[in-house]
Amino acid sequence: MQKPHAAARLLGEALGEDDVKLVELLAAGAAVALQNAYLYQETQRLATTDALTGLSNYRHFHDLLTLEVQRARRMDYPVGLIVMDLDHFKLVNDRHGHPLGDATLRLVAEQLRNCAVNADIVLEPACRDWGPAVAVATALASERDSDL
Repeated sequence: MQKPHAAARLLGEALGEDDVKLVELLAAGAAVALQNAYLYQETQRLATTDALTGLSNYRHFHDLLTLEVQRARRMDYPVGLIVMDLDHFKLVNDRHGHPLGDATLRLVAEQLRNCAVNADIVLEPACRDWGPAVAVATALASERDSDL
């Protein structure tokens, strides 16, 4: 005679050892599937964002911008593209060191995220060879918004 498992008592009936083993196998399989889903999601995040700022990297921004322009054409609304350059940023790194430069880039990224609406796409500093630049693509509410 099989001894009932403690979890079976919660269900109101006793489960046999075979049933318990089956439930344990199913739970283990579900745990592996959940871990794989998490790892896939994390890999996607790492592949599309800058590690320092958390903003979209160039490739991801370009893909999102292409989709946004296609959507804007289909739905007939204007799209704005704002490109900002952080002038003389090399001086920050040279005078104060890269840790402060990194902190400055994180602060700029945070401010852009705080100002952006959900539909805006904010790009990671585009090219560190010639200095950081940031781009924002946004759907414009009207033609008048493009003057801003």
